Amino acid sequence: MHTVTYKTKNLNKAFQLMKATKDTDIRYFTVNGVFDQDRNSVKQLAKTYPCAIPCFGLHPRRVLQPLSTSRLSLVNSKRKNQRKTKWRRKKQRKKKIRKRGKTRAIKR
Repeated sequence: MHTVTYKTKNLNKAFQLMKATKDTDIRYFTVNGVFDQDRNSVKQLAKTYPCAIPCFGLHPRRVLQPLSTSRLSLVNSKRKNQRKTKWRRKKQRKKKIRKRGKTRAIKR
């Protein structure tokens, strides 16, 4: 079964189809996650139904294309968050050092 599962309508149809085929001779479905939006719903299908075999990869039409904007923005946001946390840690260290210096000066 090849479904565009990130669309809610199609995902519901996939669930209905798997429920309907429980009593038939069909044992397994391969569910493809070839687009960025598909991957979570494919995982969800595979967890819910053991007969669903998840397949992840890239769609042949998109192999030579650059990273999609959603994946690229995800990568950039992770990098941005890493930079922010480094900056926050640095700032906190400086505050601690300043506080230590003031307390030492007062105690002496």
